[in-house]
Amino acid sequence: MRKLHRGDVTLMLLGSSEKLDYRKRLRRKLLRMGYHEIIIMESVKEKSRKDLEYGSLDEKFAWIIREKRPKLIIAIFHKETKDNGIIFEIGWLCGKFGSRRNFDYYLRKDMT
Repeated sequence: MRKLHRGDVTLMLLGSSEKLDYRKRLRRKLLRMGYHEIIIMESVKEKSRKDLEYGSLDEKFAWIIREKRPKLIIAIFHKETKDNGIIFEIGWLCGKFGSRRNFDYYLRKDMT
């Protein structure tokens, strides 16, 4: 397996929409550090392109995971916000990939 470098890794930042500006600032900082693609779900355009095939938020999340294939997903929690969305996304990931072995396979699948 080849070693990944910052520019090879797609990141996804999960967090409360109440703190969207915080994640956008973090994305700018990570871009300056050399990461090339950092996904924030709220920043992914709605159905304006034909290749986006989703209707609900869970379908949008699934589309992002399937098409963008983030290698590192960072969940950011804040004391003063409601984190229902983050909990849903983490639960969705756990339900989708089940065991650590399945998730490891998914992450490594296209790195060979």
